[in-house]
Amino acid sequence: MAVNNFTAFWMELVATFIFVYVILMVKEPIPIGIIFIGLLYFVKINNGALNPAVTIAQYLNGDIQSDSFIWLVIAQICGGFGAYYFYNIMKSETTESS
Repeated sequence: MAVNNFTAFWMELVATFIFVYVILMVKEPIPIGIIFIGLLYFVKINNGALNPAVTIAQYLNGDIQSDSFIWLVIAQICGGFGAYYFYNIMKSETTESS
């Protein structure tokens, strides 16, 4: 099942956001691994990888096209930064209310 670049972008952005946020919140390997396996299954529909380095390797190997590659990497970077920013906001709010 192939998806267009717009759908692939949003799928990858949301999946990367969830994955990075879980890593920052939980910091335990078992839940992180379970979330990773679930999200990886979800993003394999669009050749996503939740990791720009893996996406670059897929592009260099010829597994994904250049237009998909660009959008996937942008989505992964934005998802990661967004999760980190959201984590810091949530962390500061919990320390202020304590």
